[in-house]
Amino acid sequence: MSNSDIQQEAQDIHDQLPESVDASLDDIKERLTTLVDDYRVPLDEAQRSVVSTYLSDSDVDRDDVSSENENQQVDLEEITEAEQWVDITAKVADPFVFS
Repeated sequence: MSNSDIQQEAQDIHDQLPESVDASLDDIKERLTTLVDDYRVPLDEAQRSVVSTYLSDSDVDRDDVSSENENQQVDLEEITEAEQWVDITAKVADPFVFS
Protein backbone atom coordinates (compact mmCIF):
# COMPACT_ATOMS: atom_id res chain seq x y z
CA MET A 1 0.00 0.00 0.00
CA SER A 2 1.44 3.36 -0.91
CA ASN A 3 2.15 5.94 1.73
CA SER A 4 0.07 8.50 -0.18
CA ASP A 5 -3.00 6.20 -0.08
CA ILE A 6 -2.68 5.86 3.68
CA GLN A 7 -2.04 9.60 4.06
CA GLN A 8 -5.17 10.41 2.03
CA GLU A 9 -7.29 7.92 3.99
CA ALA A 10 -5.96 9.33 7.28
CA GLN A 11 -6.90 12.83 6.11
CA ASP A 12 -10.39 11.63 5.11
CA ILE A 13 -10.90 10.02 8.53
CA HIS A 14 -9.61 13.13 10.31
CA ASP A 15 -12.05 15.28 8.31
CA GLN A 16 -14.99 12.96 9.08
CA LEU A 17 -14.55 12.77 12.84
CA PRO A 18 -16.36 15.31 15.01
CA GLU A 19 -14.18 17.95 16.66
CA SER A 20 -14.98 16.41 20.04
CA VAL A 21 -12.87 13.36 19.11
CA ASP A 22 -9.24 13.76 20.12
CA ALA A 23 -7.52 12.37 17.02
CA SER A 24 -4.40 13.81 15.45
CA LEU A 25 -3.70 13.21 11.79
CA ASP A 26 -0.37 11.57 12.68
CA ASP A 27 -2.03 9.17 15.13
CA ILE A 28 -4.67 8.17 12.59
CA LYS A 29 -1.99 7.59 9.96
CA GLU A 30 0.05 5.50 12.39
CA ARG A 31 -2.94 3.31 13.25
CA LEU A 32 -3.78 2.82 9.58
CA THR A 33 -0.17 2.00 8.72
CA THR A 34 0.00 -0.60 11.48
CA LEU A 35 -3.20 -2.30 10.35
CA VAL A 36 -2.40 -2.22 6.64
CA ASP A 37 1.35 -2.85 6.62
CA ASP A 38 1.88 -4.99 9.73
CA TYR A 39 -1.40 -6.93 9.87
CA ARG A 40 -2.26 -6.87 6.13
CA VAL A 41 -5.78 -5.57 6.76
CA PRO A 42 -7.41 -4.17 3.58
CA LEU A 43 -7.42 -0.36 3.66
CA ASP A 44 -11.22 -0.03 3.67
CA GLU A 45 -11.51 -2.37 6.64
CA ALA A 46 -8.64 -0.62 8.43
CA GLN A 47 -10.51 2.65 7.93
CA ARG A 48 -13.64 1.25 9.54
CA SER A 49 -11.61 -0.16 12.42
CA VAL A 50 -9.83 3.13 13.12
CA VAL A 51 -13.07 5.12 12.99
CA SER A 52 -14.81 2.60 15.27
CA THR A 53 -11.94 2.75 17.75
CA TYR A 54 -12.05 6.54 17.96
CA LEU A 55 -15.83 6.58 18.28
CA SER A 56 -15.78 3.92 20.97
CA ASP A 57 -13.03 5.68 22.92
CA SER A 58 -14.87 9.01 22.68
CA ASP A 59 -18.43 7.77 23.29
CA VAL A 60 -19.49 9.44 20.03
CA ASP A 61 -22.49 8.12 18.12
CA ARG A 62 -21.65 6.79 14.65
CA ASP A 63 -24.47 8.97 13.26
CA ASP A 64 -22.36 12.02 14.16
CA VAL A 65 -19.70 10.97 11.64
CA SER A 66 -19.97 12.10 8.05
CA SER A 67 -18.74 9.40 5.75
CA GLU A 68 -18.16 9.15 2.06
CA ASN A 69 -17.20 5.51 2.60
CA GLU A 70 -20.62 4.13 3.42
CA ASN A 71 -21.25 0.62 2.21
CA GLN A 72 -22.77 0.62 -1.23
CA GLN A 73 -26.20 -0.87 -1.72
CA VAL A 74 -25.98 -3.24 -4.69
CA ASP A 75 -27.89 -6.09 -6.28
CA LEU A 76 -26.59 -9.53 -5.37
CA GLU A 77 -25.50 -10.26 -8.92
CA GLU A 78 -23.29 -7.16 -8.83
CA ILE A 79 -21.09 -8.58 -6.06
CA THR A 80 -17.95 -9.73 -7.83
CA GLU A 81 -15.21 -9.29 -5.24
CA ALA A 82 -14.53 -11.64 -2.33
CA GLU A 83 -15.10 -10.06 1.08
CA GLN A 84 -16.60 -6.94 -0.49
CA TRP A 85 -18.49 -4.80 2.04
CA VAL A 86 -21.98 -3.98 0.78
CA ASP A 87 -25.44 -3.38 2.17
CA ILE A 88 -28.14 -5.72 0.95
CA THR A 89 -31.86 -5.16 1.26
CA ALA A 90 -33.87 -8.34 0.96
CA LYS A 91 -37.54 -9.19 0.92
CA VAL A 92 -38.54 -12.55 2.34
CA ALA A 93 -41.22 -13.89 0.03
CA ASP A 94 -42.10 -17.09 1.92
CA PRO A 95 -40.77 -17.12 5.51
CA PHE A 96 -40.42 -20.39 7.35
CA VAL A 97 -42.39 -20.64 10.55
CA PHE A 98 -40.66 -22.49 13.36
CA SER A 99 -42.69 -23.99 16.17
